[in-house]
Amino acid sequence: MKKIILSMAVLGLLFATSCKKETTETTTETTVVTTDDQLSTDTTGLETAYNDAILKLEEAQKSGDEQAIALAQKVVDDSKKAWETSKERATEIATEIKENAKEAGEQLETAAKNTKQEATESVHAAKEDATKAVNTAKEDATKAVNTAKEDAAKAANNTKEEAKKSVNNTIDRLKIK
Repeated sequence: MKKIILSMAVLGLLFATSCKKETTETTTETTVVTTDDQLSTDTTGLETAYNDAILKLEEAQKSGDEQAIALAQKVVDDSKKAWETSKERATEIATEIKENAKEAGEQLETAAKNTKQEATESVHAAKEDATKAVNTAKEDATKAVNTAKEDAAKAANNTKEEAKKSVNNTIDRLKIK
């Protein structure tokens, strides 16, 4: 985007420094050329100025004044040159804009592909992490259940042994008496 804006600014400056709006003023005896330094990026306006200059040349030729004809011819040549330069620059600008737009489109497409790839990788990584977490939780639960089962079995055995000892002690006491 910066390239486009910079290109437009450079081309605008080129137009500002190179394009001149030329007008002719006709008096009864001679034609006077005046030049205004104005930015004229409108190709149609330059074409109109060229056509006006041709009309002034025809008027000067009808009057037969050699000086007026020479000045009018110079105005025609200058306005034609400005018009053609404007058309060329407009074509160059259009080409640059098209190329920059194509480049921007390619960059957007690449960015979209990269984003899609990154999103896919993130989804796969999240899926793997979730699977690992589920498996870890399952293993931990299985270990806890097995440990609880073993502890319960040990407690049951201890209780059974203590009960046997207690019963045997009671029988021994009854025998002694």
